[in-house]
Amino acid sequence: MTPVAVGGRPCNWQNQACGDSLNRRRHMPSRLDNARRDFLKISAMGFSAAALAPLATRMFAQEAKPKHDLSNVKRGTLLGAGQQVNIQTGDKRWVLSIVDLDAEALAPRLVVMDFQGHGFAPDPRDPNKMVIFEKHGPGCCEVDLAEGKVTRSMPPVKGAKFYGHGAYSPDGAELYATESIIDEAYRGIISIRDGKTFELKGEFPTFGAAPHDCTLIDEGKTMVVTNGGGKLDGPKPCVTYVNVPKRELIEKLEFENENINAGHLIVTRKGDLLCSNARREGLPEDALGGMSVRVKGGKLTTFTKPEDVYKRMVGETLSLAFNEETRIVAATNPYGNIVTFWNIDTGELKRKIEVQNPRGIVLTLDNTYFVLSYQKDPVVALVDAKTCEPVKGSKFANAPISGSHMFIHAMPRLA
Repeated sequence: MTPVAVGGRPCNWQNQACGDSLNRRRHMPSRLDNARRDFLKISAMGFSAAALAPLATRMFAQEAKPKHDLSNVKRGTLLGAGQQVNIQTGDKRWVLSIVDLDAEALAPRLVVMDFQGHGFAPDPRDPNKMVIFEKHGPGCCEVDLAEGKVTRSMPPVKGAKFYGHGAYSPDGAELYATESIIDEAYRGIISIRDGKTFELKGEFPTFGAAPHDCTLIDEGKTMVVTNGGGKLDGPKPCVTYVNVPKRELIEKLEFENENINAGHLIVTRKGDLLCSNARREGLPEDALGGMSVRVKGGKLTTFTKPEDVYKRMVGETLSLAFNEETRIVAATNPYGNIVTFWNIDTGELKRKIEVQNPRGIVLTLDNTYFVLSYQKDPVVALVDAKTCEPVKGSKFANAPISGSHMFIHAMPRLA
């Protein structure tokens, strides 16, 4: 059968695992079974219309009436980057998938991009706008999610590369990005751009080398940054807390194991730090990754037990997703073919799921499901957020999501 594009039109493009060579093969989008349709109709818990209404009011208080209607958003919109190959010409292209998880049928809308997307920064002034960053490259662009197109691009700081992630200030006035000055031993900077024009306004140091992820806390006054450390003979990997207005270092956390490449992070509502680890540049692919946690007021600790599971966390621990209600963090390990679920307070492994090449994992807005992407031929499936059990009948394979991350977003649903 001929591959089919969104809307039923014949298409020569098929989904492909990012960075992997693969034979040409045909792809036919799957349909949801009755069970999948049923749970999409179930009333959402937690992130309800009642909870979303005041959020929308705060975000758009300058409007007499809410400009963006989020009242019927339950689980949210799934965003994920990936790659497709033309089965006739062999040409490849990067795409962004946009999937409304509140729809009965999960039909992705695709946006063609010039680079492999990695990190996401939603515009707090307009939920239809998203900035997407490349990892270790010159790519960064704004996407209009409603229109389904790239609207603007921006270059990195001169002599630097974008290193994967960024964030808007809470009021949207400024856009920050992690960047590395390559010829200066991967010196880390946070570039500052105007949130509307994207004009470069300045920078401040990350107080480390090869920064990757970042997040703002304390109402935007503090930025938390993971610094991978670059090559083995470079600076130590660390997580830094930086005072944004003063551009000063508040705190630097270093790892006991200098072979760790500090990767992705989550700061919980209580102030706990969760950090995924990868192997440092120059180490073999089977070097251990893992995950480190600092419960607020405690010490930064890497989970190493049970040992047989820890040894499966090879190469890199890629994506993290945290459930505030259960205090469970989910982590993917593509090289180890394993997804793990941990209680961050006790360090206890609650469950593990063995699947091929697990990559992105996120939590739906209503805290009901983890959404997981995996396999060389990309598929997406749901995991119950309370039991950490895969949801039967939830798998769908028509979205080319094979990048390192996914993002759950509250945006107006399209008619």
